[in-house]
Amino acid sequence: MFVKSWNIILLSIGDFVKEFQRSQRDSKKEVGRMLKTLRVMLVPNKYQNTRLFQFAGTSRFAYNWALEQEKKNYEAGEKFINDYELRKRFTVFKQEADNKWLYTISNNVCK
Repeated sequence: MFVKSWNIILLSIGDFVKEFQRSQRDSKKEVGRMLKTLRVMLVPNKYQNTRLFQFAGTSRFAYNWALEQEKKNYEAGEKFINDYELRKRFTVFKQEADNKWLYTISNNVCK
């Protein structure tokens, strides 16, 4: 096994996606095992930067909410909540009036 490495600096998000897709496409043509490394620095515009921070905040919120649910369940002496049940509870939680803002963020962020 050998390593192929690229140094990519100051790459926009769109260019990063194109470069990553190209590297994936090229890796399928190669024979043998090869480990590829991409060193990337993203430079998002203002809108993308805002969305990235929103996604990070929502992800942290969902994690803390799930952790709180697990702690309550543990204190009640019950087993851990499975993923399916947590997602059902989170969907009900999102439908409450105070939590409608969660619909402005992609569902994949909260999974």
